[in-house]
Amino acid sequence: MRYLIGYSVASSNLQLVPGKMEADLYIAGLLESIKNTKDTQIFDIGVGGSILGDPVVHENVVYFGACDKNFYAVSLKDGKEIWSFVAGDVIGNVSLEGSTLYFGSFDKNVYALSLSGGLLWKFSSGGKIIAKPAVHEGAIYVGASDGCLYALSATSGRLMWKFNTYRPIITDVLVHKDTIYLGSYDGILYALTLDGRVKWKFNAKSFVGSPVVHQDRIFFASFDRHLYCLDMAGKMLWSFRSDGILTSRPLAVHDNLVFPASRNGYLYAVTVDGKLMWKFKVGEEIFVRPSVGQCLYFGSADYTFYCVDFSGKEKWRFQTRGPIASSSYLHDDKVIFGSWDCNLYCLDTEGKLLWRFPTKLSHMAPVNVESKPETITALEVTWKPEELRQEERYRNRAQEAVGLSQYGDFNTGYVTKGAGYISMDNKDYLGKKRKK
Repeated sequence: MRYLIGYSVASSNLQLVPGKMEADLYIAGLLESIKNTKDTQIFDIGVGGSILGDPVVHENVVYFGACDKNFYAVSLKDGKEIWSFVAGDVIGNVSLEGSTLYFGSFDKNVYALSLSGGLLWKFSSGGKIIAKPAVHEGAIYVGASDGCLYALSATSGRLMWKFNTYRPIITDVLVHKDTIYLGSYDGILYALTLDGRVKWKFNAKSFVGSPVVHQDRIFFASFDRHLYCLDMAGKMLWSFRSDGILTSRPLAVHDNLVFPASRNGYLYAVTVDGKLMWKFKVGEEIFVRPSVGQCLYFGSADYTFYCVDFSGKEKWRFQTRGPIASSSYLHDDKVIFGSWDCNLYCLDTEGKLLWRFPTKLSHMAPVNVESKPETITALEVTWKPEELRQEERYRNRAQEAVGLSQYGDFNTGYVTKGAGYISMDNKDYLGKKRKK
């Protein structure tokens, strides 16, 4: 099964630097293979120690999932592991609500854990899950690669209803003032009621990223290279065309500025009226949304974590040993983020390393590019149990399209030789050695 990665890796002339050889060799063929591509890519990602999901912090504990199938609780003070929970596959983004942690996995399950790591419940969906679950008034809303938005009870995991676009849902769901905003690979932004009925739809005609609401306007990026601004009724107010395909993560906003990032390595500052203020260039694609504090904090596929002020000037940078696909989390004077190099980093806001936590596997999760899914156009809302079963039979007859955004098909297969790819089957290449 394949899974769509909405923010595919960017292109550039890769420099092999001592100390980074392993990571460079690992992604060199991948970067070259999709250089100057004009569309999204399908990725095959295997198990490894890389960190794909975004961390959250609560009461001086950092919670995050990784590609080694582990969900971690780590001390914010010194980076030491408190506990870990093993899921069935690569783990996506986590939401924290009250005393419960919610996250999805490529094993197709949604998990609810206590803050001590105990399993409260899990729900089996019809597709792989990478997006961050939205929690609102006792319900969980999360999309999956089978094209369904699932509405679950936050306390029991019971399915309340599901809404099916029949195209992968790979980005975060937004709930704002009793309306659910949902982007799909079908190129449509949906506005739904809390019981799953369509209020309105906006067709961007290409993959739709995670929406945000700011100043009673809806902002989202699309793979048609545009940043869109809609009013709350779904009418387009303006669109801004970027130089490259925009990443699909939720947009960062600050005062009157929106900050989309692109495949060609630019972070843009666009006013809420659609005017470009500045753009900041990095060496590779920016996978993530910036975190907003005294400055903008974000990582890139060029192995570098950046701090940029609100005028677009770089304040400092920090080097890791792999691409950064995890958005950062700001907590007081600390910045926490994960890297593909199998480490979670904690820096101060001046860029000094405070601690580094290695995941349980020291080899990076392998990545391979595959073909695009075929287009499937259908739409259905399911309400009653008998209708759920009927829709499930219908869906199983259809071709299963898969995808991931911020992230891609994550099975345990490794990259194969040919087409410029690096063979990950050879253990002499990455060594797969345990950390000391």
